[in-house]
Amino acid sequence: IHFYPNIEVGHVEYASGWAYAGCSEISVKIQGKGGHGSMPHMSNDAIVAASSFVMNLQTVVSRRINPFDMAVVTIGSFEGEGVSNVIKDNLTLYGDARYMDIEVGKKIEEEVRKLARGLEEGYSVETEVTFAWDYPPLYNHPEQTEAAAKVMNERGVGTYLENASLTPAFNGAEDFGQYLLKIPGAFLNMGAKPETDTYFMNHHPKFDINEKALLVAAKTVGDITLSALGK
Repeated sequence: IHFYPNIEVGHVEYASGWAYAGCSEISVKIQGKGGHGSMPHMSNDAIVAASSFVMNLQTVVSRRINPFDMAVVTIGSFEGEGVSNVIKDNLTLYGDARYMDIEVGKKIEEEVRKLARGLEEGYSVETEVTFAWDYPPLYNHPEQTEAAAKVMNERGVGTYLENASLTPAFNGAEDFGQYLLKIPGAFLNMGAKPETDTYFMNHHPKFDINEKALLVAAKTVGDITLSALGK
């Protein structure tokens, strides 16, 4: 289960099949040859090479991935700080890839490495690519998800639950997906909205939950477990 402060206490949301995106961290180190701004022909500018990479990276999703497959590639950090009249010799880009299918993730990695090799040929720089497979896409097995939904609707709704509803997949990533690669199961989003008018989403410094949701979650998981045991 996962608590969310934007969902009312007593409400449970779940997706069947692909439910959360896979997530990979990307880093691309670019080593060029520094020099003076007045003599660019004596240098291999890492910033120009990196800028080309960032722009071309946008074609991975728009031109290399099937439009019916979910994919997002983001560069969130461009470390190119220097001074105005010196050509930068090296920098590192840091990014993030999201996908709902492991094969799509593999395709993104392949294209990222191709683009980096292109920089080496086109800009006479050296590159080092790291594509870290952090979290796989989370797959809610339909049989187990349906069984959990049945329990929630028959035992929970009307007592400690207000509603249990099927929702679309979510682009966030979740390490519970590692378990579901090995063992069939289901992952549920539990409502934990604070009683105040203002709430802050997960990972925000002011994140908080309504602790009444803890008991609701315990009862939900308890009922699902007892049902799975045939009791």
